[in-house]
Amino acid sequence: MTNNNFMRRLLLEAAHRQGWKADKWIARGLGVSQPMPSLWRHGDRLPSDEIMLSICQAAGYPPHLGLLQLHRLKARTPDVAAIFADLEERERAALPDKQNDAAA
Repeated sequence: MTNNNFMRRLLLEAAHRQGWKADKWIARGLGVSQPMPSLWRHGDRLPSDEIMLSICQAAGYPPHLGLLQLHRLKARTPDVAAIFADLEERERAALPDKQNDAAA
């Protein structure tokens, strides 16, 4: 199981922006099976890179930060996770303030 706070917040924002009221609507909007949003939200699974891009687009979240966060969560060792966390921090610092607020 992974830390699911990021995925929970991202899915909530995507659902809010797209008007998706239930997991079945989220699943249809993303082109995945109905159980997947719940599995992502609870940290039981993580989406593919392609689906993460779709989630980021639906949520209005910078896709490169979403992918960095996803790969940090997928990392099998703390050293690899730290590399992705460092890259994400550098990318956040390079964003204009308005985009940086949305990415927080």
